[in-house]
Amino acid sequence: MKNSFSLLNNLFGWLVFGVAAVVYILTIEPTASFWDCGEFISVAYKLQVPHAPGAPFFLLAGRLFSMLAVDPMNVAFWVNLLSAMCSALTIGFLFWTITLLGAKMFGKKPKEMLGWQRSVVWAGAAIGALAYTFSDSFWFSAVEAEVYAMSSLFTALVVWAILKWDVVEDPREENRWMIFIAYLIGLSIGIHLLNLLAIPVLGLVYYFKKYKEHTLLGAVLALGGSLVVLLLIMKGVVGEMGVWPRRIFLIAIAVGYLVYYNVKNENVDSRTNIRVFLLALGVGLISLTGVITGLPSLFGQAELLFVNDMGLPFGSGIVAFGLVWLGLIVYFIRYTQQKGLSIANTAMLSYAFILIGYASYGIIVVRSNDNPPIDENNPENIMSFISYLKREQYGQSPLFYGAQYTAKYDGIENGAPIYVKAGNRYKIADYRQKLIYNDKGDEVLMPRMWFNGHAQLYERIVGLPRGAQPSFGDHIEYMIKWQFGHYYWRYFLWNFAGRFSDVQDDPALLPWNAGG
Repeated sequence: MKNSFSLLNNLFGWLVFGVAAVVYILTIEPTASFWDCGEFISVAYKLQVPHAPGAPFFLLAGRLFSMLAVDPMNVAFWVNLLSAMCSALTIGFLFWTITLLGAKMFGKKPKEMLGWQRSVVWAGAAIGALAYTFSDSFWFSAVEAEVYAMSSLFTALVVWAILKWDVVEDPREENRWMIFIAYLIGLSIGIHLLNLLAIPVLGLVYYFKKYKEHTLLGAVLALGGSLVVLLLIMKGVVGEMGVWPRRIFLIAIAVGYLVYYNVKNENVDSRTNIRVFLLALGVGLISLTGVITGLPSLFGQAELLFVNDMGLPFGSGIVAFGLVWLGLIVYFIRYTQQKGLSIANTAMLSYAFILIGYASYGIIVVRSNDNPPIDENNPENIMSFISYLKREQYGQSPLFYGAQYTAKYDGIENGAPIYVKAGNRYKIADYRQKLIYNDKGDEVLMPRMWFNGHAQLYERIVGLPRGAQPSFGDHIEYMIKWQFGHYYWRYFLWNFAGRFSDVQDDPALLPWNAGG
């Protein structure tokens, strides 16, 4: 019976995949949709450099599919087909994810469910997966060359793998699944950052599996910890600091752990204290550096030190720092293995596999140095590559704190320098500008209304007099009414309730106007 469940579960999953694949192939775009798709088809076909922050793993996969085109006129179809296949696989893994969740609903492992329970779970999984198959946004992404289809596949893979980890009992198997999840997350960074949103799911599943007693506080702490991990992967901490603040911060962490270690252990000798201090310093540096922008930023600072200050050739700082970083990772993996620290060892291996997956970004620098026709931002050295990863070309908009749309800046000061290659060193070509606000009330928490070009829209939605300064409550009202109500919920309902009209902002979309 147990084997029959696995066989039928796999069969039904592949059948659902087949339905989705047929639908998407029959409705696929024959050429390019009228937005980024044409760019992605072109850059995938010749492995060129797209707009920041790039999607190197998607480009590599798109290149493989484009090679199946006998005629260059059919390249667009084959790159679009990549999205169709990724989307169909997403539906298959969604089916298998729902079966795992259904088994948990019955409080049993999947193979231990009774016959009627299996039927209920399979029916629910098929309905859920097929409903998503025909949802508006997902169907659009499934038939065109954009990163969202492949990103959805990796997100589905990670969530499925998390639930597979949840039902495994052997600790060694658990660790393998965790490392596999980390590798998928690393690869997904080279597609789209959507996949990182699965990390809070992992944090919660880990908490509910590993802790026998569950409390609201425990769940909140697990969620908060996983969000910290997510932010560290995205930005890091030490890579964004200045040299001395970074040193002080890391030393403070190491000293803090050293004090904690001495409190927990009596009569610690000086040699052990030195080892513990260095270990804490190294772990702090690795964990707080992050991945996506933090680690390249440290590479950039090392490159400046070696090239500008020490007069060494270009790339010397990258090679030297890379060897040091690799040595630290290998050392901590071996150390945690020798000491039997399984959790720490799994964490270090997971970090290493995230970096292995993230290494797909190397193709961006390699291809940019070859100067292809499409070489956006020209990220051919570490300095321009960091700017590329940080999407600095798009400017900034405040998220949690910043200026609102009525603010009047009082001056401009130089921010971070912009380095370019000049001769045998990096020179400062310009500085990023930072606006200075001195008036009280110019900068606020949660500035949802921040762009002065949208002043009339803000005032109309919230009901503010012309030129009046909005309050914190006005920003929250705008967020709920416009950003959530008009954007998110309307967009969400498109997928399951359909679209009423092709007219932009048609008032008939509002429930009280539906009969008009």
